[in-house]
Amino acid sequence: MIDSSGRGKCNITLLNTWIELKEALSNKIIKYDDIDQALKYTFLKQFDDMLLNNKKLSGLEKFFNEIHAGSELLRSVNLRNKSSNGVSYDRFIPDQKEYPSNNRFSPEGKDFLYLGIGIEENNELNKYSKNEMTCLKEIRAKKGDNIAFCNFRINSDFYDKKIIDLTIADKISYDILEKELLKNMYSTREDKQLKCISDFFTKSYLKILSEEILKPVETEDKSITYAPFHCLANYFNVKGYDGIIYKSTVYEDGKNIVLFDKNYAAPVGEIKYTLY
Repeated sequence: MIDSSGRGKCNITLLNTWIELKEALSNKIIKYDDIDQALKYTFLKQFDDMLLNNKKLSGLEKFFNEIHAGSELLRSVNLRNKSSNGVSYDRFIPDQKEYPSNNRFSPEGKDFLYLGIGIEENNELNKYSKNEMTCLKEIRAKKGDNIAFCNFRINSDFYDKKIIDLTIADKISYDILEKELLKNMYSTREDKQLKCISDFFTKSYLKILSEEILKPVETEDKSITYAPFHCLANYFNVKGYDGIIYKSTVYEDGKNIVLFDKNYAAPVGEIKYTLY
């Protein structure tokens, strides 16, 4: 049975287990960096089992060399009313010592690198590409602001590192996920049956996480609101991932990537200036 949100009973149950973990982290019953305790909660425990058994799911994992070869990485800064003269690459590198802040996946003190990720576009109709629009929205640019864009490139020393893509199920409805499950779960081939069940749960978990990331911040204390995502970043890092691709929370067509070490990528090329 599908409810008004498009979720069936199974996905409602999964969502409730996420809410349980989220509330435990937000209420500081467990700390975001205590992965052993977080893994005692049903959501992360079951997700951990699914991830362990389903790493071959198409698009779930990407190596840094794949990102380097197939995606444009972009970062923007808002110069506001300041002159663009003299802006260097350093302006695009996060510095928690200089500008301490809590971000969606990184607690205060952690220098994670956030970038827009997309495919290079030749856009004659719009002044800005989708990736540029993502970056503009992420920094809350306003009309009349002076903006600087800078491309980044994955450092070749880190090509063997990998990320997890939380967006691979974004365009699949819960209804379709459940129909595919019902269609194949009674297959006479046990391997096909197990793969179907594993794919269903993995995509359902990823879809829930992707949707939860999009929810607006509900309190001024970002350390509380972002605690569940700080936990996820720690969890993925423990599991051997060095970054996450996730849907932009402020631009529908955009995606971002967060790298757990700001040295994984470096600025390249000319800095582009624009009056928004």
